[in-house]
Amino acid sequence: MALCEPHVIEFYGPEEVVRADAALERMQAAASQGRLAEAAAVFFEEIIRPNPQGSATLSESGAIDSIAPIMPDIVTEISRWQLPRASDPLPLEDIDVPVLLLHGSHSHRFYTDVVEQLSTRLPNADVQQCCRPAHPG
Repeated sequence: MALCEPHVIEFYGPEEVVRADAALERMQAAASQGRLAEAAAVFFEEIIRPNPQGSATLSESGAIDSIAPIMPDIVTEISRWQLPRASDPLPLEDIDVPVLLLHGSHSHRFYTDVVEQLSTRLPNADVQQCCRPAHPG
């Protein structure tokens, strides 16, 4: 199994939960008022969390405008799952297949921290840094 910069809510610290909650509120407000590009920008900057180069790439590529029309659905799904929230501990130690954990060389520290934490819990984990980050940036 290969995981590329996974989001694992169990590893969110208190600051991450507050940050994600605030981002969701901003996304909900923008989407409900028809400001879909603004909601998409918050999604990318606060949830996906690219580095500065990735932010520029997102803007230049038109990714924000492309995802804007589906932001109401994204906000609904995140809300439906009541994310972020504390979760029961994942039984990671029970996963007995080899797991390749990937992270980018210039990715946000949040992603490399999650990969590092996963590597200590998964019995057959191998961590590799990609030459390019998995998420834009």
